Amino acid sequence: MNDLSNLEATLNYRFLNRQHLITALTHPSMGGRHNQRMEFLGDAVLELVVSRELFSLYPKADEGVLTKMRSAIVSRAHLAELCGKLGWGEHLVMSPQLEKTGGRSALSILANTFESVMGAVMMDSNYNAARKVALRLLSESLNKAHTLISINYKGELLEKLQAI
Repeated sequence: MNDLSNLEATLNYRFLNRQHLITALTHPSMGGRHNQRMEFLGDAVLELVVSRELFSLYPKADEGVLTKMRSAIVSRAHLAELCGKLGWGEHLVMSPQLEKTGGRSALSILANTFESVMGAVMMDSNYNAARKVALRLLSESLNKAHTLISINYKGELLEKLQAI
């Protein structure tokens, strides 16, 4: 495993128990202790942090708009993009087979890694620490959330049809 100090620098957080971070960076293909439980927790943390922040930043937005903004921010594609930019993929521990097939740059793996690292921060400290890290990493996305909403014609059509 690579030195994790530079990953901690991207978080602006130093782990008290590095095992939490190591677990968050271990793909299930390795067997044993891996990141799926941390991913579960991180997903919940991100949903809550982003929901609360959008609620404050966009006081005139209704529930539907807030939901769309949150979905755009915590989407697999968006989290994977952020994870890639942060360079966390190089720290992943995965099977040689998965690595050979491009696992370090796979969208789902990078998105899961982002979530699992947030879960690791939560486990290492508390919700407030995880919130602070998430807000710092997602601040640009939160501030431009209204532009992240793409028009989903099929989804809107289904909503209208279900309302009939």
